Amino acid sequence: AQRLASFQQEYCITAYTNYREMIAKENIDLISIVTPTEHHFPIAIDVIEAGIPVLIEKPIALHPEQGRTLIKLAQDRQVLLMVGHIERFNPVIEKLKHLLDENILGEVYHMAIKRMGMFPNRIENTGVVLDMATHDVDIITYLTRSNISRMHAEINRHVHSKHEDFLVATLRLENDMICTLEVNWLSPVKIREITILGARGKIMADTIAQTVTFYQRDVRTCCHTLIDKGISDMNKIEYPVPSIEPLSKELAAFAMAVQNNGTSPVSGEDGVAALATAMKLLDAARH
Repeated sequence: AQRLASFQQEYCITAYTNYREMIAKENIDLISIVTPTEHHFPIAIDVIEAGIPVLIEKPIALHPEQGRTLIKLAQDRQVLLMVGHIERFNPVIEKLKHLLDENILGEVYHMAIKRMGMFPNRIENTGVVLDMATHDVDIITYLTRSNISRMHAEINRHVHSKHEDFLVATLRLENDMICTLEVNWLSPVKIREITILGARGKIMADTIAQTVTFYQRDVRTCCHTLIDKGISDMNKIEYPVPSIEPLSKELAAFAMAVQNNGTSPVSGEDGVAALATAMKLLDAARH
């Protein structure tokens, strides 16, 4: 009640402790569901039934089948459904997408993603795979446009009372690319790094520092023979990345889609795919 009163006064809004009462009383343009994951499904059902466009924070639900039910209901009610995979709106990810689409690396061999930090005490009902690795499996399919064909995963629990807080995984994509994930809530230092290795060099990105650097392989021709000089400082290209808050871009994209009756920037199907992959990682680790 104290927090509600504070927001009500600061933003001159009406505050509710019951979202159903809010839906019934207010003329609402759109709703963003940012509750704990186990509440996503029942709240989204009510919002979609009310005909209100909805942005559901990732993961879309606790189980893929719940996500598919939401997709079907949204289609039947002709309601815009978006899933909050915020990393797609990170300027670093946008730059990586552009560089890969431009084929700057040539054939891509390997992508390594590290997402680490200290355990957030607020998270009780899900582990690090559903809460954090869903970001990364979505990033992989978004950047590569390739599905996962095989995976190996290991999980462990060290500080969480109920769920896993450590994941390492190796994924092979249908395009024959290898991806590795290192995700945990054990690191005293927050890390968000992506390294992509290809035929023409290596890209290193940091979504916290907002940096993207391309180390271009130095291959020269001498006497009709290719000589690989490796990588040197002369082949280092740093790309400018605009300092823009990803959440602001995500919400703006959602509002724009609602206003223009457009398509969802991140579809329910995208959300279900990321969730299903996360569930498969857990299953692979347990067997």
